[in-house]
Amino acid sequence: MPSRSGSGPPTRRQQRSLRIEVGNTEPGVPAATGVSGGRGLIGLRERLAVYGGTLRAGARPGAGYHVEAVIPWEAT
Repeated sequence: MPSRSGSGPPTRRQQRSLRIEVGNTEPGVPAATGVSGGRGLIGLRERLAVYGGTLRAGARPGAGYHVEAVIPWEAT
């Protein structure tokens, strides 16, 4: 069952995991210039993997982008 609290992304508690999905349907925009200091999606994927989680990210058909993180309850 999806829930929404505050201004955070929608989350879904499943029987054995927590799923967080974030996305948009806007056309792509140029990447910001400058140094970000982070590792972006690679860093998120690595951090989730430490706890047995997964990260899927990619373009949506047509326009937009979708990111989905799944974390097993045993890890939380």
